[in-house]
Amino acid sequence: MKEIEALLAKIREGAYVKGPDVSEYKIAILCALRDEIIATCSFLEERYDPESIDVDARDFNRYKLGKLAGRYVVVVQMPETGKSPATATATHLARTFENVKLLLMVGIGGGIPVEQDRVRVHVGDVVVSSPQGRFGAVFEHDRGKAHSGGVFEHTGHLNNPPPFAISIANDLDMQLSENLDLLEKMRWKISLRRTDPDLRDHQSPWTGSTSHPSPTPSKGSRVKKSALSYTWSRGITETEKWPEHI
Repeated sequence: MKEIEALLAKIREGAYVKGPDVSEYKIAILCALRDEIIATCSFLEERYDPESIDVDARDFNRYKLGKLAGRYVVVVQMPETGKSPATATATHLARTFENVKLLLMVGIGGGIPVEQDRVRVHVGDVVVSSPQGRFGAVFEHDRGKAHSGGVFEHTGHLNNPPPFAISIANDLDMQLSENLDLLEKMRWKISLRRTDPDLRDHQSPWTGSTSHPSPTPSKGSRVKKSALSYTWSRGITETEKWPEHI
């Protein structure tokens, strides 16, 4: 715990941990916007001094180096949006980091909520693109042909990712599908709410005459104390405890 606190203190002070050689970096993250690279770097478990590596003389990128999920990653921001700046940034990166095998483009995707065709995307969701049909994982949404009747045919897209990257995405999708613990827990809580008379009595909206002039929320300690008091007052039996497999 003390080591983690010391590391956080160094990061806050602007100091860096000694990083590995450029040959150790196998994953790169490309961001188009300032907010995107700031958010990405906030997830780095360690930060390394970018001045400690030997950058190729033909490389004009500015890098952020660190460790994410136990892997060394290099993060870089494009000078501006577009395919040409993205290509130039990736080309420069390959000159310095010759062993990078996976280049991920990470962004907010416009940050626009979507809810159509049974697909819901809201703030905080993580979306991983993958090839579908004749399209690659990434395509230009505004490049195509306009037909009569308001039909727009997309024609611009990038090549498919390498097979090993697609395999990683498929494996991640499988792991998420198998991890149903949270869903089971939510279902159990809902079923308890429907059958428990005490909880059922408390699920209707408040109809009292008490005035609430301010929407200021209660402190967490007060909420916790109230919840514990209610739990002990009604008495939780052994059969009401959460199932062992959850």
